[in-house]
Amino acid sequence: MPTNLFFSYSHCDEALRDELEKHLASLKQQGVIATWHDRKIVAGKRFNPEISENLETADIILLLVSHSFLASNSCKKEMFRAKEKYDNGEAHVIPVILRPCDWHDMPCDQRGTPLRELLAVPQDGKSVTSHPDQNAAFLEVVQEIKKAVQKISERKPDANAGAREVLDVSGVEYPFRWCPAGTFMMGNSTPEEEWMKNETPQHRVTLTQDFMMLETPVTQAMWKSVIEINPSYYKGSEKLPVESVSWDDCQQYIAK
Repeated sequence: MPTNLFFSYSHCDEALRDELEKHLASLKQQGVIATWHDRKIVAGKRFNPEISENLETADIILLLVSHSFLASNSCKKEMFRAKEKYDNGEAHVIPVILRPCDWHDMPCDQRGTPLRELLAVPQDGKSVTSHPDQNAAFLEVVQEIKKAVQKISERKPDANAGAREVLDVSGVEYPFRWCPAGTFMMGNSTPEEEWMKNETPQHRVTLTQDFMMLETPVTQAMWKSVIEINPSYYKGSEKLPVESVSWDDCQQYIAK
């Protein structure tokens, strides 16, 4: 599965963005990365939601910095969200200095963190257009992207994810599944039959702690194995979920 790369840039720098994307052709053809920018939005799609959705699913975010980028409110918004994802460990953020500009002290988040706190390329924050060989400058960018891809690929999924463990309580089975800490995509990126609006946009979710989750809602049989009585109104099968219980009842169940 390719690593998703998002270009945050000003349209004034579109030609330089195109040049950088040419340098990424080998990584794209090998299936290592998949790039996205707003020129890939097709007719009939809503502009801002498309940008937001692809920003949320990005593994690597390139901030193509220039005086035009710094002056753009939309780029500022994307940069702030990128820094938030970076702080949460959800994405790698790489400032690429395209043109000479006063970027070092530019706030890159709500706290006012200066952009210089993020390691920029080319080396020492020298702009691409100031470089004696722009191809060499773009090659530096590609090398940093490859390093980021390598770090992302090293996040190996837990081989035990979804492992089943069954506990016995008074002869009643409690089937659990192992849910390891990690990052995954939640939501629906493509509307389908009977989809609901609140399923979009697709977004990245990070679990910071491992846990076990019961396969089913607590059944009437499970409830009786602990509390000994079945308070449910709808009976007929003890495999049905227990209901007609209060919050206090649930606390008592958990405590036992």
